[in-house]
Amino acid sequence: MNKNVTKRAVAVAALSLLVGAPLAAHAAGEPTLPAGQQMFTFDFDESPAYLWSVDPTDAGLAPIGLGTPDTGFIGAQQNPADGRVYAVGFDGTIPTFLASMNMTTGVGEKIHNFVGGQVLTTKILINNAGDAFAIGVDGPGSSPSIYDLNLDSAVLSDPRELGITDACIFGAAHNPVDDTFYAFCDDAAYTIDWTTGVATADPAHDLDWEDYLCPGIPETRNVFPTDYAFDANGDLWVSSAGCVSELLFFDFASGSQTFVGQMHEATPSLYSNAPNFDISTQGILITTGGAGSSGGGSDSEHLADTGASDSVNALAVLTLIATIAAVAIRRRRAS
Repeated sequence: MNKNVTKRAVAVAALSLLVGAPLAAHAAGEPTLPAGQQMFTFDFDESPAYLWSVDPTDAGLAPIGLGTPDTGFIGAQQNPADGRVYAVGFDGTIPTFLASMNMTTGVGEKIHNFVGGQVLTTKILINNAGDAFAIGVDGPGSSPSIYDLNLDSAVLSDPRELGITDACIFGAAHNPVDDTFYAFCDDAAYTIDWTTGVATADPAHDLDWEDYLCPGIPETRNVFPTDYAFDANGDLWVSSAGCVSELLFFDFASGSQTFVGQMHEATPSLYSNAPNFDISTQGILITTGGAGSSGGGSDSEHLADTGASDSVNALAVLTLIATIAAVAIRRRRAS
């Protein structure tokens, strides 16, 4: 399988799938992040994976630092209570693990493998009070569940099935304005009650995405979101894998949508050719008050110290993720 196709399947499978007529490029300088916030993504082309900062006006990328060899990150969120950034890590072992991210260097710190959850944990969700939760799925056909998450031990407890259709790869994000978890399944939006796990349809915020033209590709492509993040204004930013990697914006109040651009390295730094539009990125993260810092409990360990007892061939993990993606894509295209 082509490397970029495989990585795109991983990204799509990790969170969600949306499709939807061409989007116009946004006006210069719009949209923008609120003052004091930064946007990041992880490069999925390199090993170690690079951490990039993202320019929200044109999707330009600037490299920050190296991650850890053969390790990827998805579903990251900053803890509003202490500023630390947590993510789901995968390095060829099952289960996936909880990682604490240093957003200045790009290095991740493994806290522990997730304990007590489903096969694939895909998203960290943290409310304004600092209470942490995680989303997990078992595989194709399974309904996602929300768990209480201990950020010191990576223990998942009290699973509550969301009851959302299994005909999509679903994604979620925390909106700090109304302190609400939102889930997205195809074009449909839901709110999640983190106490009961009940997902309630929220048609006022359905994402009626349109197709868009890919830079350098004379055709339109579907929107295939790989991650979601809200900013401090309560607006939604979406990373997509329709072309290679793109940045999209959704004004949550008005419902207007913007294709910001294809993620690219604007000036030569990591890559020799620039602008380089062929960069496969993984996820999207918005932080407040600086770049964030690494954290974790007393039993945290560097990612390189993964225990052999948990080892499963990396292909097994990628196969599971790619299979979930393929099921969702086939169902969506058949509808």
